[in-house]
Amino acid sequence: MNFLPNWAQNIHPMLIHFPIVLMLLALLFDALNLLFRRTDRFRTTTLVLYALGFVAVIIAYFSGRQAADSVAVADSLFPAISEHADWALRTVWFWGILVLLRFGSLFRQLDRKTPVAIIFLFIATLGNYLMYETAEHGAQLVYKSGVGVKAVQTVESETVQPPEPSGETNELIRQDDGTVEWDIRENALWTLKKMLRWDVADQQKVSTGIRKDEQNGPILAFNLQDSQTRFVFPDKFESVALEAVVNLTGFKGAVFLIHHFRDTLNYDFLLAENGKVSLGRRIQGKITIMDTKPASLRGWRILKVVGTKGHFRGYVNNQLIVHGHGKDLPAGVTGLLLKGTGEVLLKKIIVKPL
Repeated sequence: MNFLPNWAQNIHPMLIHFPIVLMLLALLFDALNLLFRRTDRFRTTTLVLYALGFVAVIIAYFSGRQAADSVAVADSLFPAISEHADWALRTVWFWGILVLLRFGSLFRQLDRKTPVAIIFLFIATLGNYLMYETAEHGAQLVYKSGVGVKAVQTVESETVQPPEPSGETNELIRQDDGTVEWDIRENALWTLKKMLRWDVADQQKVSTGIRKDEQNGPILAFNLQDSQTRFVFPDKFESVALEAVVNLTGFKGAVFLIHHFRDTLNYDFLLAENGKVSLGRRIQGKITIMDTKPASLRGWRILKVVGTKGHFRGYVNNQLIVHGHGKDLPAGVTGLLLKGTGEVLLKKIIVKPL
């Protein structure tokens, strides 16, 4: 049973005001408790409000994570969403520690001492500032960018039609915002060899070719025999979204959407393999998996990975599947890494700086 009204995509907007109100009330009673030290009435009320406020903060935080993973947004908004999430996490930790200290001081009666009460009041004011910053970043997402607002929910990106190739023509289309789009056409092999950094482990076991498809037009086919190949775009980005339209039906192996790639031992990736997708990182050759979920990978699929401000997201057909967190790597290049046996079909790749 769905308890949400039809206009609401998630419950987060209906919860976020509770921690704000409760923590502001707690701050008010904290000040009254400092002024009227002869009664425990304000002291008890203050502690109850802080406890309820912290519970509301936790609920708002996790509902916000669910909301961020459920709404459709333009790629350019991911850094702002990540900043909002980071402020929210700082707020949760701050209030968690403060509430523990407040209840810890209750048993030793430390909060009855005026200097301690003043310090607690000052710290609680800082906590409300963190709450304000979190709310302000969230409000910008809604009122400035329209995130979660149905009237502007559908995000349309400007498309640039590539010119008809003649001879050896570069198929990479660069837009004003730095986005690089490669829509596979007749000269895809020339673009692959001349415009991208293409590495093949064994030339005898990897072949490429252009195939005509009645529905999709020209497509680029990679055929591997227990081998691997990798190609990356030349530009380096600190925050990036990488999207690839691929068909892995005839392939047994692993397909990596790699980003923040510095060398063969250091990069982040979205891995599609054996009916599942995973977010991970390779540092000095050691692989760490952030998140893994099952996903349908047969037929044409849009694989997408986003890496920005310590937040990593993986999508299949524009549906969020995996979400991870970690320290940002230095700026690096992006591309595809194929390992295994069989055929990988590629129709389009978009690299977008965020």
